[in-house]
Amino acid sequence: GILKISTLNWFDAVIWSSAVKNGDCGLSDGSVEGDWRLPTKTELQVLTTGTEQVRSGTPGPFTSIQPAYYWSSTTDAIGTSFARDVSLGNGSVAGGGKTMPNDYVWPVRGGP
Repeated sequence: GILKISTLNWFDAVIWSSAVKNGDCGLSDGSVEGDWRLPTKTELQVLTTGTEQVRSGTPGPFTSIQPAYYWSSTTDAIGTSFARDVSLGNGSVAGGGKTMPNDYVWPVRGGP
């Protein structure tokens, strides 16, 4: 898995995710800038609630998972200055201010 092992604000997380490419973070998949993106809230929730839950205490094949919140691409219903985030510590979902550099990043490839 590809994790950003430092926290970013939401805007920087979007930019960083879209810039990930082959050769970054140990990737050797032939990907180019623009192939990767922030996951949706639902995609992150599936990781934490599936039959093989991926959380900081049960990382499966992944490394460096933090027991903290990770940004999703989903804007919060309370307003466009907030985005939904998912804790990979306990699976809870919250809303974080997009300008706050508090969340980690786990980009995904493919899908929406």
